[in-house]
Amino acid sequence: MRMRRVLGSRVHLSESCVTSSDVVAQFSSVGSLGPTNAYLNNELLVSLSATPTSPSPRTSLKLVFPTAAEVRGSYEGYAAGDSIPHSEANWVKHKSYMRSMMHKWVATQQGRERAMPHIKVHHATGDMSWFLVTSANLSKAAWGSLEKKGDQLMIRSYELGVLVFPALFQTSPSVNVTLRNVTNALSPRVSTVPRPITPAPSSLRLVVPGRLPYDLPLTPYAVDDEPWVWDKDYPQPDALGRKWTQRRSVTPHSFMMMPPSFGFRESEYTSCN
Repeated sequence: MRMRRVLGSRVHLSESCVTSSDVVAQFSSVGSLGPTNAYLNNELLVSLSATPTSPSPRTSLKLVFPTAAEVRGSYEGYAAGDSIPHSEANWVKHKSYMRSMMHKWVATQQGRERAMPHIKVHHATGDMSWFLVTSANLSKAAWGSLEKKGDQLMIRSYELGVLVFPALFQTSPSVNVTLRNVTNALSPRVSTVPRPITPAPSSLRLVVPGRLPYDLPLTPYAVDDEPWVWDKDYPQPDALGRKWTQRRSVTPHSFMMMPPSFGFRESEYTSCN
């Protein structure tokens, strides 16, 4: 709700976003969201698409989360998936409405293609109207959910985030501020150090560089892609030649605390060599 209030009072959309835009949510953990898309569309998306303009733009939600194949081919192999909690039970409940929203973790332009994410970054498309770096993953516990017919907000987790939007950099009404995503290709030529702005006689366009951890445009899941889930068996060897199996009697939360084998028993994470 805090995001809804700030976006709804201070973040004015560019002309390219007035008619339609997308909200991109990238995360490294998925909680229980319910059997329908009601929470994502009627609560989370409403908050992340809030704007002072009326009527609100037509907005769709796009989700970025690594596929099982991306985890398998990562630098750490399946071990990287131990810090990307997503249960098979939740995916079974969510798949019918989330599948069409899912996009791969593609980060070639950012030099992070095989590095699995633990960062959480959300942004609005168009001229990147805003972006948010936060500890909040995709769950009701982190973002909160409305109860008692919308009169009460229940939040179960402490989270912290930093929201960046153009108005923060506006020094006068004549300054037109836009945010710009900076990739590896651009970063050597684009300074990320703030510089003093001299007043312009009529108008000044100020471009504020930011850095999204994933590439744009997004890459949707292919027909045969499946999101990473950490409590199922993956018999195909990963980049390190190892397989991933789970004992159904061991819950994710309990095996997270098993040192030093990245949260799985050594006999369950086997080398093919």
